[in-house]
Amino acid sequence: MYILGVNYSGHDAAAALLDGGRVAAAVEEERLARIKHIDRFPLAAIRACLKMAGIGPADLDEVALYLDPAIYLRRLFSDSVRYFPRSARNFRRHLRRYLYWRGRRRAIPLEIGSSRARFHFVPHHLAHAAAGFFTSPFSEAAVLTVDGIGEWTTAALCRGQGNRITILKEFRTQDSLGHLYSFVTEYLGFKKNDGEGKVMGLAAFGQPRYLELFSGILRLSEAGYSVDSSWFNWDGGCYRHGRGGWVSERFLRALGPARAPGAPLEQRHRDIAASLQAALEGAMLHLAGILRRLTGLDDLVVSGGVALNSVINGLLLERTGFKRLYVPPAPGDAGTSLGAALYVAHAVLGEPRRPGRLSPFLGPEQGDDEVHRFLKDAGLPYRVVDDPADACAELLSQGAIVGWLQGRMEFGPRALGNRSILCDPVRPEMKDVLNLRVKHREPFRPYAPSIPEGRVRLYFDREHPSPYMSMTLPVRPERRPDFPAAIHVDGTARLQTVERALNPRYFEMIEAFGRRTGRYAVLNTSFNVQGEPIVCTAQDAVRCFYSTGMDHLFLGPFLLSKRAP
Repeated sequence: MYILGVNYSGHDAAAALLDGGRVAAAVEEERLARIKHIDRFPLAAIRACLKMAGIGPADLDEVALYLDPAIYLRRLFSDSVRYFPRSARNFRRHLRRYLYWRGRRRAIPLEIGSSRARFHFVPHHLAHAAAGFFTSPFSEAAVLTVDGIGEWTTAALCRGQGNRITILKEFRTQDSLGHLYSFVTEYLGFKKNDGEGKVMGLAAFGQPRYLELFSGILRLSEAGYSVDSSWFNWDGGCYRHGRGGWVSERFLRALGPARAPGAPLEQRHRDIAASLQAALEGAMLHLAGILRRLTGLDDLVVSGGVALNSVINGLLLERTGFKRLYVPPAPGDAGTSLGAALYVAHAVLGEPRRPGRLSPFLGPEQGDDEVHRFLKDAGLPYRVVDDPADACAELLSQGAIVGWLQGRMEFGPRALGNRSILCDPVRPEMKDVLNLRVKHREPFRPYAPSIPEGRVRLYFDREHPSPYMSMTLPVRPERRPDFPAAIHVDGTARLQTVERALNPRYFEMIEAFGRRTGRYAVLNTSFNVQGEPIVCTAQDAVRCFYSTGMDHLFLGPFLLSKRAP
């Protein structure tokens, strides 16, 4: 049985394909369109998934969509009545959106060329929950989903058990932790749905001087939390973009004018970021505590866009009493394509679950013959390397910056060792070199270390799987000199644990690097520059390589160098 999952409209369009309950492929449309966070219908991603599985559209049995328009329609009428007459101006816009989602159901069979498949609308937060729980190694777990908003749910406390996911409690509409963080992100001069990670990194350079103010905006209670919408442009049942952006005049009076994109960062901006991060941390810890009391379980799954906040994930593991934490490789909206398909497979059709660790390498790959033809046709100088892992380790030990493209592309926003830029993080200045020469991004942005599973205890007090680079944890003080360029200003690092079973070549490369240097950690960042998606093909990688300060590029066994290695 082939089940296609699709996410579109909003941001981060994507497609995923299941083959008999097994995840066969998953691709974000942005990687193929080369437009970051693109929201178009992911026809290219769908075709890529079908190609990887070796099937055609006529072979599809089920199609799962990431949102339920019927629930959205109920929210539309509920808000229209509750906030009338202010809601009148928004009713028409939201009705058009509902009709668009509903109308896609009729258009999709024509677009993908499948007429016999059955279609399913999966509620947005159930898709997030399924993307987390059904890819986790747990047979039973507490599940927390938090994002901007789905149909009208903004956060859900759930219990996953076997093939079932049960929502125990949910928060709706204006009570949105994701919107709160995104709106202040834009106020701080970064793009909504793209700059939240920048704010998380900026927070470490500030002090939470405005935490009391944010505690008034984001109020915790025994029942959970609420967001005071008077601090934002709330009008007739929805937020709108006003003179101050998404924040209201009240917010501007209290915290000052918004920062223009690209303007210098003041200490006030750093302190606002720190205060926002601290308020969100408190709310997430509070929700996890409620969920633990409701379920009594030791295992926690976190999904939704807020699960991309790796600092919070580390705190959830350290401070909530849960013994194990799982965050899927694509917890944001792209992952709802996979979640919708998994929900239909397991919760609707009863396909048996196979709990285990999901490989994130679910995207397209180019065979060595295809890459070889491209290099020859382009007239590019290269040499063939017998052992790319060992050769890369040698170059890194010499201080080189290396582009690394191997095998299938990752699914999700993190480069996990197949579409990566790598270097030796022992030199503290390497962070600035990467930000200026290669990534062309803000100097405060941190990088992450990749460490082989089994060697994590050398550098961290806690050894917990983090294969998708989902958790930020404190580095042991005595080991911080081993990789200062991959450690944040507060002594923490966003850890990626590398498993031999998931990525043997990348694992062997880091081990070979460790044998040479005594340091079993390499700096790993995504293979792209700021504002562009992670590279997908060898062609993408070559363009990025020659337009940045990288020294060498591996395309499978083929090595391209700007200087003699």
